[in-house]
Amino acid sequence: MFQLLSSSHSIVTKQGWDPSSPVISGRPFGGLAIAVRENIPYQVIDIDSRRILPIFLTDLNTVMLNVYLPCDDGKTESFADYSDCLNVIHTILDEFPSAACMIVGDLNCDVRVKTNRRAKAIHDLCSERDLSIPPLSANSRLKFSYSKWVNGSCH
Repeated sequence: MFQLLSSSHSIVTKQGWDPSSPVISGRPFGGLAIAVRENIPYQVIDIDSRRILPIFLTDLNTVMLNVYLPCDDGKTESFADYSDCLNVIHTILDEFPSAACMIVGDLNCDVRVKTNRRAKAIHDLCSERDLSIPPLSANSRLKFSYSKWVNGSCH
């Protein structure tokens, strides 16, 4: 179905639930997707997580991860799940030590509030991996979306 959206892109998807499970819980209609231009070679990185969709853009030597991290329901288990996802990200990046990295998607935290333990965990990940969090764009109408502006254009 996704191929009908664009003939110039490959669409990589991952369902947000296990379709073989007899019990479907949570949001059984979500998932992750990444659109890659046909002329950009890539490989899907196989991992056992429905919350992270990683690909390796081979010619660009870049790992791209689309994430939908667990929301904060105030329970200890949700932060443990969040931490597990960050550990999966670390494991993926360990497999590609010389590659650049882009993490996009829903982090389910406000990274500007560094006292929040989720935001602190994201900042720790970025610090350990020499990643940066782009500033909130002054031009954005969505005050919860982050982008990187370089010389007047969005990257």
